[in-house]
Amino acid sequence: MRSLKNWTITAESLKNGRDGFLSYYQYLKSQSGKHKNQTIQELTNKSSAINIIRLADGFNLSRKLKKDGRPSNYGWSATFSYPFEIDTLTMKLLFESNMRKLLNYVSDFNKLKLTDDAINKLIHEETVAIFHSGFKTNGQPINNHLHTIIPKHFRAHHGARLVSVDLTHKRYLKALKAINDANVYEILGMSVLDHQIKTKTEQKKRKTATEYSFEKVAAQVDETQALLDEINAHIAKYKQWANETQSHNEDVPKELNRAIVQLRNGNT
Repeated sequence: MRSLKNWTITAESLKNGRDGFLSYYQYLKSQSGKHKNQTIQELTNKSSAINIIRLADGFNLSRKLKKDGRPSNYGWSATFSYPFEIDTLTMKLLFESNMRKLLNYVSDFNKLKLTDDAINKLIHEETVAIFHSGFKTNGQPINNHLHTIIPKHFRAHHGARLVSVDLTHKRYLKALKAINDANVYEILGMSVLDHQIKTKTEQKKRKTATEYSFEKVAAQVDETQALLDEINAHIAKYKQWANETQSHNEDVPKELNRAIVQLRNGNT
């Protein structure tokens, strides 16, 4: 058993432009496949996905007109996994607190000068949050987890500029993990250090040639011993037969002959 370093968060950039973004968004909301036995709740405004697309489309159009580089991806996906019970209201509170602190960090680091109103708009109107709970298709319970899609395009400097930020940089995921750990402790009173997880069993090492040869010889010895035991059983049976018939001139039973031949040939 060992402690977690952080509550689990996985993140990646959404690829393949608008089509990739929409495919992922629809997948998160789909009740089919491995989501069949799960409860799915969209915690943010249903227009948030469209607003993310509008921002990205506007940025990419401007870049195309200026011939200023390739199109930008539409968003950053971050999934928060919690190995404990958590209700919808608490999950929403946790999501909003995580996003507010992350967006403030992004703004400060990139000198975007996002106002509190701009950050609130990003959280409630331009970020997707979908809560999954329930069971796997095999009936095993899943960790409660929250899928988020965070925009990569921001109206910086009080809306004067539309800026793209590469959220895939390690600094943002590292910051988000620290923010999430602190918020889970503040809101739920749960420390990541108190949660124990099972370690994976060590993989078996390959057998050496000596170990393999030893096991092979041991198996042959076992086979030979089994054959000897069988012959002894037949001999005992023969003695019983001889005593009963009062004659030693009868043919030896076929079972005994067969066992003797097998021993000579080294077969079992």
